[in-house]
Amino acid sequence: MHNPAPDVYCAAINQSPIMATAPVNRYWVFLEYGGAWGNDVLPDSDLPEEIKTGIREMMRARPGGTLLFIKKERRLSSGGLRLFVAVPELGNPRLYARDLDSYEAVAGLDLDGALSDSPDWQPFLSEEPLVLVCTNGKRDRCCARFGLPVYQNLASGAEDWDVWQCSHLGGHKFAPTALLFPAGMCLGRLDPATCVDTVGDFLRGNLHAAHFRGLPVLARPGQAVLHFLLENNPELKIADLVKVEGTVAEDRHSFDIRFGDGSAFQVMLTVEKLAEEEMESCSKNKWVNPLRFHLSGISRC
Repeated sequence: MHNPAPDVYCAAINQSPIMATAPVNRYWVFLEYGGAWGNDVLPDSDLPEEIKTGIREMMRARPGGTLLFIKKERRLSSGGLRLFVAVPELGNPRLYARDLDSYEAVAGLDLDGALSDSPDWQPFLSEEPLVLVCTNGKRDRCCARFGLPVYQNLASGAEDWDVWQCSHLGGHKFAPTALLFPAGMCLGRLDPATCVDTVGDFLRGNLHAAHFRGLPVLARPGQAVLHFLLENNPELKIADLVKVEGTVAEDRHSFDIRFGDGSAFQVMLTVEKLAEEEMESCSKNKWVNPLRFHLSGISRC
């Protein structure tokens, strides 16, 4: 039984490696909601039950996706409802932005069209980068305490980005956490004083290993091999990544990684599960045995 002090924040004491900790998702739906966010934003919202049911069924029918609520100051008063669909597919990452008249329209969207890159969705493609910062303190208090200052600085200092607060995206022990689209890069341990420069670097393709959690479109071993490869070859760009395929034999992994310019690599790593537990969430007093990834070798094909 772990009984940390009531004023302990898991993000303040966590020192585990940040790589390969991004939540794994095929796609995301970001829905503007200006009401109070609860621990589970959709069930805890004030939306009518039939709308909640419709949105759940829409997501359930298309596995591999996650719904998050988003908000920003002085947005809903302008009328309309903002919705984004992000599909960070390797070689063809896409971000769609739409304005809807009501929440009733959400479940009626042709989500399959966005996932298949249908021509009907082409008018909604967004060229403006989207930056989301988790500030959902009801899910974990670290996200509100550490995420809100980062969001405020990004919103006031952003260059050509659209910056929003978002609900729980996973990994609050790495707060402040963020997502960057269309590539879908997941960041953590952002610093309010340097976050504008850091996010700008990521959007320009210059990665900071200390803040890069991974690409959610990849499973965690794939996130790890990509991290090792980019750390050892900083000239490579995520925007050019087209293939990450791997094989697993017990605790050993071998991955083939290819880029649009034809360059290809084989990356090998091992995985271990630590016996010592670490705090996963201070709000729920949740502890886990974390995984550690170790690089075995990198070779150019």
